[in-house]
Amino acid sequence: MIELDNRFSRRNFLKNGTIIGFGSVLFSDPVVQALGTKHKIDPKEASRICFTVDILRNLDLLHLRYFFYNAKLSRGYILPVVKEYPVFVYIQLPALCVGEEVINKNLINSRADFKRTLSFLGERSKLAFRLVGTRLAFTAAELLDWSTNFQMVTLDDFVVKLKKYRVGYPDMLSHMQQDFLDPSNTPRGHLRTWHQNFQNSSDVSWPLTKFEIPYKIFLSPIAPGAHIPAGEQVEGMPHGEKFVRQYGAYEFIGSNLTKTEFYNGEVEIVRIWENKLMFRDSGNTFTEPNFKAVTWDCQTPEDNDMQSDLIPAPINREEINGLTMRPDFDRDIFSYGFWIGAYGASAHLKYRNDDPDMYSLVCFELITKYGRDNFASVSFRAVDTFTGMKLLVSVLTVRDYKFGVSFLPKLYYVSYAENKKYIAAKKCSAGPLL
Repeated sequence: MIELDNRFSRRNFLKNGTIIGFGSVLFSDPVVQALGTKHKIDPKEASRICFTVDILRNLDLLHLRYFFYNAKLSRGYILPVVKEYPVFVYIQLPALCVGEEVINKNLINSRADFKRTLSFLGERSKLAFRLVGTRLAFTAAELLDWSTNFQMVTLDDFVVKLKKYRVGYPDMLSHMQQDFLDPSNTPRGHLRTWHQNFQNSSDVSWPLTKFEIPYKIFLSPIAPGAHIPAGEQVEGMPHGEKFVRQYGAYEFIGSNLTKTEFYNGEVEIVRIWENKLMFRDSGNTFTEPNFKAVTWDCQTPEDNDMQSDLIPAPINREEINGLTMRPDFDRDIFSYGFWIGAYGASAHLKYRNDDPDMYSLVCFELITKYGRDNFASVSFRAVDTFTGMKLLVSVLTVRDYKFGVSFLPKLYYVSYAENKKYIAAKKCSAGPLL
């Protein structure tokens, strides 16, 4: 454990630092097996982890856990074990979201009507980085300097890079989705790595950035895309692809350091760590991030939420995963601001399905602040069993405050998906009533 304070120095860091190792030799130890289970590490994956480092900052209680791959410690530096491949690291983040049970607002007439509702922490968000350069000083300051020392690993690292674009997304997304759904592999939300060719080759395994937001949906950043104009062909593009994604990188705008807002000699008010995620293209233009829901998870007995009413529900999570993992860029989850920090994530996410095929889901939207949902909505198509008319049903929640209690009420909104002219023609063509 590495604890940081205002008097932090390299000497104190090395003096107070402890490395917890996970490897093929140590994994036979029952204590290490227990640690692997606690931190959602599969035995097969644990053999690839070289060592871990914990950083705890007492100013804002920020706790980050680093899992290093293809790495070793030598004379105060982190170096690659196999020099031909980079050093990779997974960074376990604080909980970014809270799954909060929704309730029926109509049943609340007094404070006594509020029953204990369940909430669940989303604890499996992980940043994936590769080391820029061939070595890194083993200090807390260097480990926290993500913008200088690390480059984020996203879905784009598993496709072909051209001069200005990235291509080959259909095969990559198909492989990734099948791998997550394979029951013989590591559980969906656990620590995972992949070979770039998705085969069991001898090259080093790559991690993948995954944000658990909303609860039990895992989002991975992906580069923005655009359609190729008719008649144009991008050099080197595989035959049949109709769009490209920009070449660039995902970066955090902001510093991991705390900022003192007020200090009078006795009282100190500190602004906690919070960084905004942005995509920077080859022309140094920043845009809001896009995401794919690479996988999802269902309730488990350990969560004790088998009977909890959550938005999105498990069936919605499955549909969001199936829809967004299609290769088209207009199937991405778009964001209108995405921040992560010590208090959780703050984000505005939206997905819209204008051409439903296998799935009834039409759109999904989420607005969350510091890990707590303020607005969540899932809309889907349905059919009225009495009239046969097409409906658009929205299940949503907007945070409310009543009798001194903040809660998420469950609301429904139903509208007709057919216009009046079509409905009138349908009535005229109907046969006589029997």
